Amino acid sequence: MNKVYQLAWLIFFTFVYYLLHLFNVVNPLLLPPLKEIVISLVKDFISGNLLIIIFNTLTMMFKGILLATLLALLLNYLYQFKVFKSLDELLLKLMHPLPSIALLPIVITFIGLNEIAIIVIIIHSVIWPLLLNLISARAEINPLHLKLAKNYEFNRIQTYFEIIIPASFSFLFAGIKIGFARAFRAVISAEMIFGAVSGEGGLGYYLFSKRIFMDSSGMFAGLVVIIILGMIIEFILEIIQRRYINVRD
Repeated sequence: MNKVYQLAWLIFFTFVYYLLHLFNVVNPLLLPPLKEIVISLVKDFISGNLLIIIFNTLTMMFKGILLATLLALLLNYLYQFKVFKSLDELLLKLMHPLPSIALLPIVITFIGLNEIAIIVIIIHSVIWPLLLNLISARAEINPLHLKLAKNYEFNRIQTYFEIIIPASFSFLFAGIKIGFARAFRAVISAEMIFGAVSGEGGLGYYLFSKRIFMDSSGMFAGLVVIIILGMIIEFILEIIQRRYINVRD
């Protein structure tokens, strides 16, 4: 029923937007009519430019999330050692509250304006909430399982991959869900500043270029694409969680 209400609200807001143009309440140069937004969206899709742009953005985002996940798993493994436990906790305190955008000047200085710089920004956005979730999962592990691992003379690597990771799986997935949302925001923001660093550029650069050329309908079309992509990713993650993660738990 909640989905029906959400759809009703969406139709309501669309109708209000239509009425604002019907009665000339807003300047069409600032808020273009729905018809122009749809035409701009369809035109860019048919030309193939928008598909390439979406592919570029998603590719960079998935690269960053994958690398961030691997690094978070490594840091979580090192958390078993006292010296690295303090390091993990210090890094979380220092880096987790730090916005990715604040790192842009430093990243540009050391790496330059390229795809690697954007991936670094994405990694920073994803790794800390993911690591925090993995560390929090340790408190939920049944102590009996750890005792059994010790009785079977598991080493630290065996204990980590056969006991800790399976027990932390729901926390890991929750961290990845948060990471996807943060990575999506980070890649769009970075692309708007870095520009076209991979062929045709990404969705952030698409928005930026439309603003430069005062193409308001194209700019709103880009926003629509970003919203729809975000909803699709969220929908896919929810399906995975319902069918696989919750069953596993």
